[in-house]
Amino acid sequence: MIKYISNSWHAVKVAFANEIGTLAHELKVDTEAVMEMFVSDTKLNISSAYLKPGFAFGGSCLPKICGP
Repeated sequence: MIKYISNSWHAVKVAFANEIGTLAHELKVDTEAVMEMFVSDTKLNISSAYLKPGFAFGGSCLPKICGP
């Protein structure tokens, strides 16, 4: 259960960073600068490891949805 919770939380952070990246891009704002400022708050952010907009994530440790 802990592994599923951890994977889900990491996925939320990656999705959040990508949404911020998309919004910043549309507003012509430097995405990397925005996220660097955001992750500099170490009280709010436990870890900046997953808060970088970018390419898709995945791997064998993430839960899979299988067909019937």
